[in-house]
Amino acid sequence: MDVPPHPPAGNGVFTARQLAGRAGGDAAPRDATRALNVLDRVLFGAVVAAAAVILTVTVVRRTGHDPFVDVEVAPARVESVRIDLNSAAWYDLMLLEGIGETLARRIVADRDTRGPLTSVDELARVPGIGLKTVERIRENATVAGTGLTLMPEDFVPEPPAPPSE
Repeated sequence: MDVPPHPPAGNGVFTARQLAGRAGGDAAPRDATRALNVLDRVLFGAVVAAAAVILTVTVVRRTGHDPFVDVEVAPARVESVRIDLNSAAWYDLMLLEGIGETLARRIVADRDTRGPLTSVDELARVPGIGLKTVERIRENATVAGTGLTLMPEDFVPEPPAPPSE
């Protein structure tokens, strides 16, 4: 019995007997063998990929680190921000902890109306800023007239010189 070149009329699929093909059905047609080979390859690839993932996860869990990536990390250098309350723009003031856009704009408006601050403590005169906020930003705020500066964490500023007349 020969395999027809096209599916038989009706439902459009071959029967198992038609696919089995030649004399007595002991040999499969070439297309069926090719399809089986492709399926075998896909299945083999999936098994190999799964084995690689399982092996990698096992190695990482047992050793505690990824053996494929060995990177030396330099110690982080921490910089602190010192912001001059008298010359910083409102968006620079937002770098201070607890100071959002509204408070930053109030600081600038207060500075423009009442004049420059003479100390960080005087920041409490701005509506919405209390003593807790002043204490929280004290180490990162200044009134020295220097603007926004980045300094190493171990930097100790010199006390300002007394005003000369």
